[in-house]
Amino acid sequence: MTPPIRLLLCDDHAVVRAGLRALLSSADDIEVVGEAGSGQEALAMAGRLHPDVVLMDLQLGEGTVDSAANPLTARKVAP
Repeated sequence: MTPPIRLLLCDDHAVVRAGLRALLSSADDIEVVGEAGSGQEALAMAGRLHPDVVLMDLQLGEGTVDSAANPLTARKVAP
């Protein structure tokens, strides 16, 4: 049996995160390991949780996700 995909959600709207978690939790092959409300929080959580995938809103309330979504930044935090 293949282990589930470990997923970290990142959206600045809690209701969106809750909806996505509810939807994705019904899939046997996906495990939501955490939720972040900002790009910086997502980077910190990715460093601790080591998810396989980060599902991130591209229009976070903080204005941009460029630094958080930058593959080099992400690789330094969660190798």
